[in-house]
Amino acid sequence: MKNSEDLKEDGQNINKSEDKILSECHLYIWNNFPELRYCSWHVANERKTTKLQGAILKAKGLVPGVPDYVLNFKGKTYYFEMKSSIGVFSDNQKKCHAAMKLQGFEVIIIRNFDEFEKYLTNLLTKFNIN
Repeated sequence: MKNSEDLKEDGQNINKSEDKILSECHLYIWNNFPELRYCSWHVANERKTTKLQGAILKAKGLVPGVPDYVLNFKGKTYYFEMKSSIGVFSDNQKKCHAAMKLQGFEVIIIRNFDEFEKYLTNLLTKFNIN
């Protein structure tokens, strides 16, 4: 069911919803799996900047469209894209995710915390970690 807060035209509330999903997922790892604390992080590429700051960030490697969250676990990197129930992919995200797929990487789409918890539980179970 769509929440009226998600339907704001400016996208601000959609982003807040995605931020909430991201925060819940990160805190879940941080609070429950201390061995993964410094092996997972958010890629903060959505911030608003001046043109000069944006140019500096791009020169240093900021790439639009990269997935929101990275988890390094047991020699493999997992990429997560957080989207609200009605969130859509930008053109940059589509291009980036397609390029990553060509290199053999999967981008896991997460629409709510429960999906993330289930994915992580299944992953950890494969390695007998609870």
